[in-house]
Amino acid sequence: MPVVHITSADDPQVQIYRDLKHQNTLPRGKLFIVEGVKCVERLLESRFGCHSVLISDHKTATFSLPVNGDIPLYVIPQDMGESLIGFNFHRGVLAAGFRPARIPLSDITPAGTTPFIVVCPRCDNPENLGAIIRLCSGFGVTALVLGNQCCDPFSRRVIRVSMGTCFKLPIVESRDLRADLIAFKDRTNARLIATVLSECAIPLDKLAPTKSQALLFGNEDSGLEPEWIELCDVQATIPMAAGVDSLNLAVAAGIFMHWLAPRGYPSSTNG
Repeated sequence: MPVVHITSADDPQVQIYRDLKHQNTLPRGKLFIVEGVKCVERLLESRFGCHSVLISDHKTATFSLPVNGDIPLYVIPQDMGESLIGFNFHRGVLAAGFRPARIPLSDITPAGTTPFIVVCPRCDNPENLGAIIRLCSGFGVTALVLGNQCCDPFSRRVIRVSMGTCFKLPIVESRDLRADLIAFKDRTNARLIATVLSECAIPLDKLAPTKSQALLFGNEDSGLEPEWIELCDVQATIPMAAGVDSLNLAVAAGIFMHWLAPRGYPSSTNG
């Protein structure tokens, strides 16, 4: 692991870490940024390639990261952090990872399997998406499938909220979500479930899990759009007390996943 001490914020070796607030608004690129010890550790332990790690000199004495091979470890003075990255470098550790190639849903859910997938046609809130990724990992979901109007699943904020579980969960960024779901249903004999707010929908506690299923979640503000509801086999809702009209998307997703998750997935007591 080559250790490189950086003495200037203008050093081209750390260009990828410059002005991260601005970079977070850029379109999806070849590299993505990971923030914080736990997320960086999970990147380094994953199948994802790592471009480099950036660490404050105040952090080097308190822990060691599992950086191996030719991945450079850039060490900067703590007081250089804000001028380089554009905000207080209080976490003290960043890494740049290589964005993976797109994975076809058919590769993850071939015929003869009984997958449980979660589908978000238009989740444009990074906090919600990060929480959903973490929930999918916790409840044994086979894959998370995203429509082309979703926010970037490898943005810094999404990764941070997911606690790096995005590096283990298969994430499909679909180019044609409708066609992918129709093919998925034909291939696996899956039931497609629309999660809605409706008195006509089946209460969640009356809905039994099936071997192969897909849960579709709508946008935080407007819910699941009619075209996706019509594609589904059943509509389900969470019964709530009178006067409460909705739940946060990630909270609702957790309730649905817990109820419908396949039993027997490996459990863990880790947070």
